[in-house]
This record gives sequence, structure tokens and C-alpha cells, in this order.
Amino acid sequence: MKFISAILLLVSYVAGQCSRSITVNSQADASGLSSCSTFNGDITANAINIDTLDFSGVQSVNGSVYISNSFALKNLNFPDLRNVSGTFSILNNTQIIGLSIPNLSSVGDFLIVSNPNLRTLTSNSLSSVKGYRVVSTSLVSLGTLGFTNATYVDVSANTYLDTLEFTKLKGVSGYVNIADNDSKAVANFPNLLSIGGNSTFRTLAGLNVSSITTLSDTFNLNGNTFANFSLDSLSNVSKDITVIDNSLLTNFSIPLLASIDGGIQINNNSLLEYITKETFPSLSNVKGGVDLSGSILNVTFPALSRIQGAFSLVTSEPADCTLIQNALKSKVVGSFNCSPGKAKSSTSSSTAGSGSSGSDNTSKPSSANSINAKIGGSIVALALFFATFVL
Repeated sequence: MKFISAILLLVSYVAGQCSRSITVNSQADASGLSSCSTFNGDITANAINIDTLDFSGVQSVNGSVYISNSFALKNLNFPDLRNVSGTFSILNNTQIIGLSIPNLSSVGDFLIVSNPNLRTLTSNSLSSVKGYRVVSTSLVSLGTLGFTNATYVDVSANTYLDTLEFTKLKGVSGYVNIADNDSKAVANFPNLLSIGGNSTFRTLAGLNVSSITTLSDTFNLNGNTFANFSLDSLSNVSKDITVIDNSLLTNFSIPLLASIDGGIQINNNSLLEYITKETFPSLSNVKGGVDLSGSILNVTFPALSRIQGAFSLVTSEPADCTLIQNALKSKVVGSFNCSPGKAKSSTSSSTAGSGSSGSDNTSKPSSANSINAKIGGSIVALALFFATFVL
């Protein structure tokens, strides 16, 4: 009878140990949870002064995990952890270099933030998250990402991260921020269909979001270094599209977009000289304005019927504003502005290439050359006229 009572007491103790939130101050505290395959409560380690922390045995946490401000910590291991119902947060551990969560598949908010020396993340099974955020690390890989939906995705300021593969992600209900990672970073979202919040893609060498059909907030394409970009499936934009400071961009297209509820801003893309008939071939209605600047020579919106806001083109190149005004001004409800740059010298003009200027102005003509030729012809005709009278 005493033996049975002892067993019941032990079971009761273990159950109690596994059913309350705990603050871990040593490896002994973490090892004390090894019998808790399921832990009910939060696990917190803050400012812990050891270099390795191992939570072997813990498989499921009905609560959150917080590991923070532990400046001596270098390695953190959860070898058996599969599920965390709340937040999994690794925050501000300045010396940590390795995090092992090989079996973690389901988590609420996944946060790895301000761990500047974190180089290795062993994560092979992450298939369900609420939110996903990896910011300010030295990671070279995010591991295998298998989740299909998220409330937000933020991967930014990871100096050595050059590959971002979100191959199964289909929908993000909130914001997306992919920015300021390795300068050679390529982000791949081959199956992403919709973004519910503001989205920013910055300092990328490559980006694939060609399956997106719906943007419910502003889409920002800023400071990237790829030459070509397309949103092949996009048909619904609820706010704005901005394309700014993409230094190598020469061509982009959004072929299916017929209407945009906000505006379009295309600024300071130094190699982008033309908004061609292939850029917005289906765009009929812009409920906001259109703001263009940079090195643009010509602008074509072949299907446009209405811009409800203002239209502005400020370019360093000798764009033919008369031609652009004739094509677009009657379709602009707000103010219309076209400010071209100065014509280049005759030497540079002669080497700039030639092209015929069709009535739909969809080719890449040298409008300045055409105007100069007409002026030159008129001067010659006047000279002949006066010469006749002098003779």
C-alpha cells in the first residue's frame, strides 16, 4: 500500500512539474523537464549564464517558449520538440551560434530576432505557423519551410542569407517584408497567391512571385538588382504599386491587371527607359495617380481609359511630352505634368539607335531626333526662300 502511495505521489509530482510555467536558470532546470513529453505552460530562460542549453525529452509545449538576453549562450537544442501552441521566441542572445529544432513542425508565432551571431539553424519540419519572423542573424539558411499559410512573413537584415525558399506558401493574410539580406539573395514564392497586408521586397538579386493574383495592400519593389520582373497572374490590387530605386531594372510587366484601386509610382530606376505596351497591356482604370520619374523616354498605356488622380512624368531624358500628352491627357481627371530633360548632343544622339515611331508609340523611337530633323528641315527651307530673293 505504501509502495502504491509512493508511485501515486511521484506521478502527482511529475504531473505538477509538467503543468506549470517555469523559469529555467540552469541546465539542471532544463534537464528536469526531460520526463515531460507534454509540457503545459510557458518555458522561459532569460539572462541565463551558460553556453549550452538542451531541452531533450520535451516534445510538445501547450504554451510558449521564450529564450532571451542570454549573452553567454552559444548553443540551444530542442531535439525532440514537435509542437508549440504559443510563441517560440529566440530573442537578443548576442553570442548564440547554433539553434537545433529538427522536429518542430507546428508553432504559433515563430520569432528569431536580434541574434547577430546565429549561423546555423537546424529546422527540417516546420509545416504550420501563425507568423514567421527571422531578423538580424548571420544565418545562411532558413532550413526547410513547409507551411502553406501565415499571418505575416518577415525575413530581413540577415547579412549572409542568400536563399529564401517559400515553396509551399500560398497565402499571407498580413504583411510580407523581405529586405536587406545578403546582396545576392534570391527569394522564391512560386505558389504564393495572395498577400493581405503591405508587402516590401528590397535588396534582392532575384524574386519570383509570379503566381500572385491578389494584393490587398501596397506592393513595394524597392532597391533591388534584378533586370527583369513580372507579376504574371496579378489581377486585383486594392492599393498602390511602387517600383523605386531598382538600379538594374530594364523591363517589368503586369499583363493581367485591368484596374488598380490605388496609384502607381515608378521612380528612379536608372536603366528603365520605357513604359511599353507590354508593361501594363490590360490596365484600363487607375483610381489613384501615376507618378513617374527617372530616365524614362516614353510612356504607353495601350488599354487606358481613365486615371482618376494626377499624372506626372519628370525625366532626365528628352521625352516627347507632346506625344505623351496627346495620348494620355484626355484620360487624366487630375492634373497633368510632363517635364523632360534636355536633349543630348548630336554626337550622342546619332549613336543612340534609330526606330520608327508608329501611331501607337509602342516602339522605342528617338523622339528628339525626329523633332530636330523637322526643325532642321524648316531652317533649310527658309534659307532657300531668302536666297531666291537675294539672287
